[in-house]
Amino acid sequence: MLNCENTRKRNLHAHSTRANIIGLNQQALYLLRVILFSFVTGTVHSQEASVTTFDVETLKHRGLNPMLAQYFKDKPRFRSGPQVIFLTVNGAKKGRVSANFENDGSLCFDETLLDKAGLYVPNSKYWKPQEDKPKKNVCYDLAAAYPQISLDLKPNRQEVSLIVPQEAVRSKAIDSTDYSSGGTAAIINYDVTGIRSKSRFESKDYVSTSTQLGFNIGNWIVRSQQMYIRDENQTRFEHLYTYAQRTFPTFKSVFQAGQINIFSPIFSGSPILGLQTLPETALLNSASTGAGVQGIASSQATVEVRQYGTLIYSTIVPEGPFSLKNVPILNSNADLDVTVRERDGSERHFVVSASTFRTATLAKSGYSFALGKIRSVGATNAINPWVTTGAGSWSITDQIVTTAGLMASSDYQAAGLGFDTRIISDTILSLRNIYSNAKLRTYNQPNSSLSYEKKKAYSIALQSMLSLMTI
Repeated sequence: MLNCENTRKRNLHAHSTRANIIGLNQQALYLLRVILFSFVTGTVHSQEASVTTFDVETLKHRGLNPMLAQYFKDKPRFRSGPQVIFLTVNGAKKGRVSANFENDGSLCFDETLLDKAGLYVPNSKYWKPQEDKPKKNVCYDLAAAYPQISLDLKPNRQEVSLIVPQEAVRSKAIDSTDYSSGGTAAIINYDVTGIRSKSRFESKDYVSTSTQLGFNIGNWIVRSQQMYIRDENQTRFEHLYTYAQRTFPTFKSVFQAGQINIFSPIFSGSPILGLQTLPETALLNSASTGAGVQGIASSQATVEVRQYGTLIYSTIVPEGPFSLKNVPILNSNADLDVTVRERDGSERHFVVSASTFRTATLAKSGYSFALGKIRSVGATNAINPWVTTGAGSWSITDQIVTTAGLMASSDYQAAGLGFDTRIISDTILSLRNIYSNAKLRTYNQPNSSLSYEKKKAYSIALQSMLSLMTI
């Protein structure tokens, strides 16, 4: 039972607190009630280890519904209904999100919350039995779908911490806010090679210098490359290209203008003086590194992945086997250093060999377009017609990509269609069929090719060509 002096002090505190409640909304009122409960816990006694009994008379005296004692007797809970919480998934902060809590205070994993958390929506067999609701508001039994799940509810802080296996996490949708923009910079890269060969009768000198110059201003970059070669008494200077480029994050595309090479997923790229747009693969969600890490955690653990001694990936995994897919890497030829740090502070280290990376990747979805005049590098009397081309790639499934494109100039037209499919994790089969019409050569040329690529093993290409001469 309460002592009189403590009761009088707490009553004074309760009265002053209730005076501040006026004008607050329902959620703020609930938070204040949780705070009051933290004081009330000093006035309760425990009947069992897991059950707490509140002093009902004290609750009434403080203006709280006595039914709350029944609701909170087993553990701290969230109030039922919609609430704003701060969500953390595998140690990554997702920010403040809206969530629904059921009548018993448990969290409702509906499609909206799963989307905010970046998790896959489980199969419909994991629907919780409940009244008819729109599909988007149906609660899923995430613990049944992923038995390794760990859920930590902190009602006093309006926080929810969730630990799930990696197979439940969607590939991160890359956001342009992850990158900085603007700024001014200059770049100078050079490569100099010198060779001197000497014999009894003569000596020869050879010098080759390649330079890349450029600058960044605003969100534009400008680059140029040139070469200087001196071989005995002959010297030669070649200007390779100069172009300007800008990335547009909203469209996940790159714009280039100047001396460029045509980018096309189906036609061979020709050097042109013109402009083009192409997909920015760094911003595409389909980008895949092919690097994976597998292991076993003895408890809820933190996994850190390093390459060249630099931390490139960190996450929290639940107890049991884990598998990390498409880990962002700095180089596809360098091993990964993995550290598993258990909850008790113990650590384990192991290495993932670069030879296990799956480098056979499908073409990325997106559109490309180019317009310009053919540029002959090193030739002075070549014919340089205008050319335009457009192509697109679409992911039919995770394992199949289709590509189509058109190319046209005054004397040449072509249409192409292609398919890429991943047979197994490190093997891709590609089919290309191109039909072209070249007036100067006076023939129509269907061209089909079939290629087979296996990671770090071998590749096979079969090509057939049929020419139809015209007179």
